[in-house]
Amino acid sequence: MAHLPNWISLGRLIGVPFLLLLAYLGQGSEFLVLLGAMLVSDVLGGFLARRLGMTSQLGAKLDSWGDLGMYISLPVGVWWLWPEIIIEEAHVLVLIGVCFTLPLVVGLAKYRRLTSYDTWAAKAEAVARGVAFHRLVWIP
Repeated sequence: MAHLPNWISLGRLIGVPFLLLLAYLGQGSEFLVLLGAMLVSDVLGGFLARRLGMTSQLGAKLDSWGDLGMYISLPVGVWWLWPEIIIEEAHVLVLIGVCFTLPLVVGLAKYRRLTSYDTWAAKAEAVARGVAFHRLVWIP
């Protein structure tokens, strides 16, 4: 656990309950700031791991669990903070949920574990999702 990228991923995991707490308390701006920091840490942790040659199985698992926690807490937090957006965009959100969940279910069925799709396309999608989410809730 001595590698910086692992600590960054662990920080994302620790951030998940705080993200949910901010949403529960109705702190929308703070929720978005923490979410943004978590998304940046996701990109930064992966970049540092590859750049510094600090990739490991533990790091990949921590990264996957951090991603999963963040992505599961996101719809819960949005529902608490902005339920009208969930209702208005339900059809799109269901499609996003299916696209996110289906590979996890297939991976669990096929490999009996959570799979990690650590590709450049997955990274680009995560960045685009984060930007789109912020634009959706922050711009009237």
